[in-house]
Amino acid sequence: MKKLKQLLKPAGFYNQKAKRLKLITKKYLELKPKLRFLSVEELRKELLSVKGVGNETADSILLYAFNRPVFVVDAYTKRFCEHFKLFTGKTYQDYQRFFEKNLPRDQYIFNEYHALIVRWAKEHANRKRKTL
Repeated sequence: MKKLKQLLKPAGFYNQKAKRLKLITKKYLELKPKLRFLSVEELRKELLSVKGVGNETADSILLYAFNRPVFVVDAYTKRFCEHFKLFTGKTYQDYQRFFEKNLPRDQYIFNEYHALIVRWAKEHANRKRKTL
């Protein structure tokens, strides 16, 4: 645990993150034997049961670690939608439904769209800073 805390120190809140990483690792080891038999909904419910895991973290694990077709929503996604006047939702699930309804349900497409939105948001933020 001490080594993990040292590795996490630059990210801040390292004590809390170390504990949560241990919890999610324990959950993963528990789920591993039956991973391929669980539906996206069942897996998501299991992940959300871990202290410190919210919608974005659960969906990131589903998409990037478990290769499940789930669209990840984050602050960048909301900013992107707002900037281009695509959609205004109230909840995480509103945004997620918007993207999942309007894109083919494919893990590679969801992964690529999310990556492109993050890239756009970072570049957009850099351009804004330069004009100030």
